[in-house]
Amino acid sequence: MNLRIRISTENLIYFSLFLFLILYFFPITITMPGIIRKPLLIVGLMSFVVALLISRMQYFVIYMLTVGMGLLYYFVSWSVMLSFSSYVFPMLVSLEFLVCTWMILDGKLNLPDKIVWLFFIATFVTALTTICGLFKFPMAVRVLGQASSDDNSPMQFMFRRYNMAGWGLLFGMGFMEGSLIYTYKKQKNIFLLIIIISDGICVLMSQLVFAVILSGIVFTLVLMNGSNRKFVLRSIFLFLTALIAWIERSAILTFFYELAVKSNLTMIQLRIKNLMDLLIWGNTSGDAGARFELYMRGIRSFLLHPFGLFFTRREEIENLLGFHSEFFDLIGSMGILGVTSAIILVLAFVSRTKKIDEPYNRRFIIFMAGTFGIMFLINPVLYHPHIILSTLLIPGILAKSNT
Repeated sequence: MNLRIRISTENLIYFSLFLFLILYFFPITITMPGIIRKPLLIVGLMSFVVALLISRMQYFVIYMLTVGMGLLYYFVSWSVMLSFSSYVFPMLVSLEFLVCTWMILDGKLNLPDKIVWLFFIATFVTALTTICGLFKFPMAVRVLGQASSDDNSPMQFMFRRYNMAGWGLLFGMGFMEGSLIYTYKKQKNIFLLIIIISDGICVLMSQLVFAVILSGIVFTLVLMNGSNRKFVLRSIFLFLTALIAWIERSAILTFFYELAVKSNLTMIQLRIKNLMDLLIWGNTSGDAGARFELYMRGIRSFLLHPFGLFFTRREEIENLLGFHSEFFDLIGSMGILGVTSAIILVLAFVSRTKKIDEPYNRRFIIFMAGTFGIMFLINPVLYHPHIILSTLLIPGILAKSNT
């Protein structure tokens, strides 16, 4: 009996993605000892590198260049906040997802749709366990997001042991709504509808307001997508709806604030109150003002150090950067090199979306990439591979498989 397994680029990458599915979409695996988890991460990364060396040398060079840039970025910025393994391992996985998306859009990599279904099912399982946990610990996701490092508090350890999603995974689950609704519109599978509802409830209960908002945005954009004529009509309707919502923002925000109070969603009601202060009264002293100040640190750092913080002392870096926006921290720490990197990333992606001929699929991936762009501006994303997977890799697989 012949038991030989064919080793190919696709199989090695598939194996690598499957490992990362287990290690990053089931939070309980974070509680595994380092002697188990880290070797598995290395195996997954090496599988990807070997796959590129077999028949994708061009993309191996691209991956190595992005890894080099990522390491440089870490040492001049996040090294003051997180340990090497806490940041670099997930960063390497994020860059793998990015290069995989690149290859898929170039037509150089074909991954089966079943890998997407595996992530959908993992999302469903984690959504259910997180929902159950949030009934007892409503602030668990926020606690897990406070210190994404190797040093876990007993409370964080307990939440992860219950398989409760942390900050990055929760945002990834929120963005997954776009791919879920896209696939549901194609297949009309009732199980997908159950996953969509469960995932949405989990995101809402997390009380991560930006996750709720961005999840709603991507859900709406993908839902309104259709034929060219329908898309135009729905876009006009959406614009008019947004205009009316802006005019009536006071009444709408008041309604949602009262709903959050009745639902005992304390963090959401606080964020809505901050939005009311900003959008109705013009008061920037709340969360909006605090975020703006953190973003401005990156701008000021860029103006003071246009060629980067490569020779700046660690204690100064902590005060020069806000650590709340990948874009502003990137340009603030890397200077002109960071600006150039961001421009290349955008141009490379835009040029590849043009290779998707069907407008419906092209709009879908542009919508998903657009939400990634928003996230790139307002929060860190590079060491949260769930976000890149949900906004770029999975949409890329779906868009190309339906072309």
